[in-house]
Amino acid sequence: LEVIAEYVDRLCAAAEARGEAWVRPDGSRVPPGGSNLYEVVTHVVKPATGRFECSLVELMSTEPLPPDFFVSHFWGESLRVSIKCLRQLCEDKGQWRA
Repeated sequence: LEVIAEYVDRLCAAAEARGEAWVRPDGSRVPPGGSNLYEVVTHVVKPATGRFECSLVELMSTEPLPPDFFVSHFWGESLRVSIKCLRQLCEDKGQWRA
């Protein structure tokens, strides 16, 4: 998950460097390292998966990956906080894979 967050941060910074900063509905710019899950879906997930009509995990995996559990979350939360929470959940369940 940290690799994904770093990738998202690089995409956000590259867009800003090109003068195409990611912008929130209120008009404020999204700083690299400050994206929430709505922004990740808009700028990363949908562009990557749209033409293939699949999920992000289907693009990232070479084999089927059955889920260990389901997590419901708020998309307005920052990506970094969401990853921190998922990591803690996995550590608590003894299922964290670095």
